[in-house]
Parts: sequence; C-alpha cells; structure tokens
Amino acid sequence: MVLNEKSTLYRMMKTDIFYRPALPTSSTSRDCLGVRYKHIDRKHEYGLKVDVYIDSDGMVAIKNQGMSLTIPPKTNIPAFMLAPVRKLVRFAISRSNFDQNEHLMCIDNGKDHAMLVPRYKMHIDDFNQYLVDTAPLWEVDDDEHKDKN
Repeated sequence: MVLNEKSTLYRMMKTDIFYRPALPTSSTSRDCLGVRYKHIDRKHEYGLKVDVYIDSDGMVAIKNQGMSLTIPPKTNIPAFMLAPVRKLVRFAISRSNFDQNEHLMCIDNGKDHAMLVPRYKMHIDDFNQYLVDTAPLWEVDDDEHKDKN
C-alpha cells in the first residue's frame, strides 16, 4: 500500500529478523514498537529517558504521554535517529489507523512531532500491548530496507 504523505507518520525503529518493527523486551527498550516507562516518583531522577510515567498501580500517570512519531516530510526526522550506528529503519503508518481506534489516538504536539497516546486511562502493559497490536499496520519506508520486507 502506498501511503499519502499528508496522512503518513514516521517512526525510526529497530527491526526483527523479518524487518518488522522490533518489540519491547523491558521497560527501558528504546527504538521499538513500545514506550519506555518508570514510576512517577522517579520523575526527577537523572538518567534514563522515558516516554511515559506510571503510578503505583501501573497506570499511565500523565495524560498525553506516549510513543513519538515524526510528521512529514522525512527531513523532520531528527538527525541523531538517522545515524548509521543506531541501525534503525524508517517505518510509516497512516494516521487514519487511529481515527477510530478503540484504545489509541494520535495527537500532534508540534509542527514536526506527533505521539500515539492512550485514548483513556490505562495500565502500561495494556498500552504497550495496544502499540504492539499495530505492528501489521507499519510499512518499511526506507529505500535501503524495502526490498527485504
């Protein structure tokens, strides 16, 4: 399927051996189809960058935190994400996949940045699972890796 750039969102991710988005293996997994998280009480600790803070019950604690996406054009992708040493692949997904999604929604939070966030208050494990459930919707949009898909 060819995506229309106006409705496309990008994410640089690691891949599995089949060039599908890599899935998270821990709360600190980065560059995969999921979010990094830690307890909100540790919000001011120096160190690990996170995408989402959770409360004592494992619920996403702050509204509108989630998985980062880049809004086209491709030149909006931060340069550090393109560094060859990171071995990331550019994936694309249609924004329309989240218009009627029961669990996730897409919000713009800048001219070149968007996020997939929970549509309602949810547990971090559910949030990451709903992100993983989108795996079949992502397409390789990286000329170097398209033929391997």
